[in-house]
Amino acid sequence: MMKISVVTVAYNAADTIEQTICSVLEQGYEGLEYIVIDGGSTDGTIEIIQKYENGIAYWSSGPDRGIYHAMNKGIDAATGDIIAFLNSDDWYEKDTLQYVAQVFHKDMDILAGGVRSYSGSTQREQKAADDWKELFIRMIYNHPGIFARRELFERYGGFDEYYQLAADYDWLLRMYVQGRTVSYTKKILVNFRTGGASSAKEIHRESMDASLAALQALKDQKRIGSMEYEDLKHKVMEYRQDAMMVFDFKSALKEHFFARDGIADEVKAIWNFNRKVSVFGCGEAGAECLELFRQTGILPVCCWDNQKSRWGTYWKGIAVKNPADIHKDDSVVIITSTYYEKEIERQLTNMGLEENKDYILYSWMRRSLCDLLKRYYK
Repeated sequence: MMKISVVTVAYNAADTIEQTICSVLEQGYEGLEYIVIDGGSTDGTIEIIQKYENGIAYWSSGPDRGIYHAMNKGIDAATGDIIAFLNSDDWYEKDTLQYVAQVFHKDMDILAGGVRSYSGSTQREQKAADDWKELFIRMIYNHPGIFARRELFERYGGFDEYYQLAADYDWLLRMYVQGRTVSYTKKILVNFRTGGASSAKEIHRESMDASLAALQALKDQKRIGSMEYEDLKHKVMEYRQDAMMVFDFKSALKEHFFARDGIADEVKAIWNFNRKVSVFGCGEAGAECLELFRQTGILPVCCWDNQKSRWGTYWKGIAVKNPADIHKDDSVVIITSTYYEKEIERQLTNMGLEENKDYILYSWMRRSLCDLLKRYYK
């Protein structure tokens, strides 16, 4: 039987770690080796770990140098054929380990599975992708959904503690540079909560550094030519710099920057709306867009959303309508969905709407304010 080592690192996670531990122990997989590395918690986390220690192969508690030092401790303690990492606020689907053991064949280096993410009351499924070029631009796998052979850590090392937030991304890139492969499954294996360290602005700086270093290594190995290298380098920098700009934008919004004297007029001059506006998407980005409109004195006529349960209701004080009725409205539609932007764009295009005339991407609207933020916002 294939032995699977699952490592959970924790620090003051009393509110969530019991669900994490139970989701591992209730797998019922006989080849499980469960390892918990605690960073010296003081909130009751240790007591919860002790409650389940009969099912835990190894656990320790003490200060560490950060999450990746703790994860490296887990690697050192692991003896399984495969190593996986499950955060202390995440949880497995019921059959995850059995499924991994069934599909992980002898020629496989790394298996990446789908995850279901939760942000407040919003959830979405993120399926693992099979596109190495996209991996160099952004992290297309979530590390709780990754299962890797222990021999990879033994041969190439664990997580580089130079990185405070992106060492898991760096490790995957290093594996690709070493010629190792990632197999993927669209099956949902893990549930995880967003909003932790991976949501920080600094992760984009670190990820850009790791990606550019890996691309340079591929170029040195002559696995990519100069033109492909420059193209990917440009895409990496554009994606990461845009992501960092979004964090500055969110900070400005929180400080009511766009409501300052004169700023609202500059913003409206940049957008130059000559029609009423409406918002497509009742999610986090939609709420952000409405706040931006509030600060700049723009009143949307309505919101559109593809969830039938929202039709005929009010969201943030704005009526929510069926997108099938968009053609009856004479407003410019602002597509705000972060994850379904392209799908909604196709939906509107199929309805005969034209980009920049009948609909505008909210992502473009944010980018259009980049120079304004650089001039005014510190």
